[in-house]
Amino acid sequence: MINISKDVIWIFSLENPMALPSYIVSGILPADYNKIQKIIFLEHDNPKNFLIKKKPKVIIVGKVFHS
Repeated sequence: MINISKDVIWIFSLENPMALPSYIVSGILPADYNKIQKIIFLEHDNPKNFLIKKKPKVIIVGKVFHS
């Protein structure tokens, strides 16, 4: 059984996701409503250690804006 607040992570790729209305409507509000953890990975971040430590069962990736 999946515990949404512990096993699911919603990943964003903007430093300030609140600045983009589509992020708010399609990611932030649903994540808040469902009590899903949110994290921001920027272009030069290395998410490997974080993901190994957290071991999420489900990863939701919002729009990726890195070129």
